[in-house]
Amino acid sequence: MKLEPLFIGASPDATALITDDGEITWQDLEDRIRGVAARLGELGLEPEERVALLAHNSVDFVAIAFASLAFGTRLVPVNWHLAPPEIEYLLADSGASVLFVDPALNAHLEGIAIPPTVLIDDAFRSDVRARAAVPLPAERLAGHPLIYTGGTTGRSKGVWRAARHDVPTTIAGLRGWGARLGFPADGRGLVTTPLYHAWGLSSLSTLLCSAISVVLRQRFDERALLADVARYSVTTLPLVPAQMVRLAKLSHDDRARFDTSSLRFAIHTAAPCPPWAKRELIDWWGPIITEYYGSSDGAGPVVCTSEDWLARPGTVGRPVAGVEIKVVDENGNEAAVGHEGTIYFRRPDGPPEYFGDQAKTAGSRIDGGFYTVGDFGYVDADGFVYLVDRRDDLILVGGTNVYSAEVESVLSEHPAVRDVAVIGVSDERLGQRVHAVVQQEPGTATTAEELMTFCAQRLARFKVPSSIAFVDELPREAHGKLKKRLLRP
Repeated sequence: MKLEPLFIGASPDATALITDDGEITWQDLEDRIRGVAARLGELGLEPEERVALLAHNSVDFVAIAFASLAFGTRLVPVNWHLAPPEIEYLLADSGASVLFVDPALNAHLEGIAIPPTVLIDDAFRSDVRARAAVPLPAERLAGHPLIYTGGTTGRSKGVWRAARHDVPTTIAGLRGWGARLGFPADGRGLVTTPLYHAWGLSSLSTLLCSAISVVLRQRFDERALLADVARYSVTTLPLVPAQMVRLAKLSHDDRARFDTSSLRFAIHTAAPCPPWAKRELIDWWGPIITEYYGSSDGAGPVVCTSEDWLARPGTVGRPVAGVEIKVVDENGNEAAVGHEGTIYFRRPDGPPEYFGDQAKTAGSRIDGGFYTVGDFGYVDADGFVYLVDRRDDLILVGGTNVYSAEVESVLSEHPAVRDVAVIGVSDERLGQRVHAVVQQEPGTATTAEELMTFCAQRLARFKVPSSIAFVDELPREAHGKLKKRLLRP
């Protein structure tokens, strides 16, 4: 029996994925997805049940993710940077019925309660290949992932969206989502962010569902990324700001070693990008960089081209068609144009739910179907959105607003600063004061006084950190978000 393909849009023998373990074709990928879906059925799983996955970026991750989509279960990608108790919480909170785990990550599960597990080993891969001819369930709704938020300001929560469609409609929807963001319709993509995060998984899914082959790497390294761009003529490059800073700090000699002329589209999200770093990349690659403001909670999408950003420094763009934005002031009233407040969204698919947390779900909503993820900003007269900070990251120094993202942007430009977080700490006189936590570049040396002077030349006095601490590494997720709650006293 000939099986209808899920998303083969090119020759079945053409390359679909290039990973650290080699290349596989579209037909190989299709067969693996079907084989995993057959395993899900043999495990007795039903639609909407949760399937947890603890694995590095790999063909196996992709096959399990798409099999869950095709079978109708809810994939729960597990962040392997989490401590065992955090993983235990995520597995319990999601109610996962089964856990697929890379044997290399078994140590993350020691001493914690886990659901029944399936090891992703050679025996599993052989078993999957033997089931490649098993038809997918007929007329089944696609399974949307249950993505857990990064837990940057509190405990991570699963984001649940009830709206579901059949598999072909869902795949077409992913193609359409990419088109709204500006993804090219052809070429080759490169994904180096973790697939356990919404941005890595959604960008990879968009590319594959558009029949665009992908270079998928387990780790980000700025020089290795550029080597991949040159070797594979990469056209589409999803990024996060932490990666952009690393690229922007490369010397001109390093940049000249790699041919990046194939790049047609780079897109970034997940955190604020320091303006100096974005300008460096636009100068280097041309005006091909698009910013996507959104979140795993379902904010946006708001899209900003290079041209928009250069014409309106600081904007994150305008919402795509069908997305509405309302800015609400501290009194609960809609803010006037250009005035700051909490940003609320309304989308055709409705507001998200926080899995198992009715209070958080209710607290994110206001009348009219609008909801917020806690970001603070304003909208100008032409409908362009400007973010100033997350509400939780706002620092009040003597009653004056200081936005941590602005101070972080300045400090990140210093040659000795590899990474930085800025938070507010209590002060008896001012209410709060600005405190910075800095990770230095290897082989460099700086002092708190030097960095304060650097800031004082670029920022108003009340924004300059009054104290700076140095750490070996900041608690940053691999996709770029800082867990600032771990830095606060």
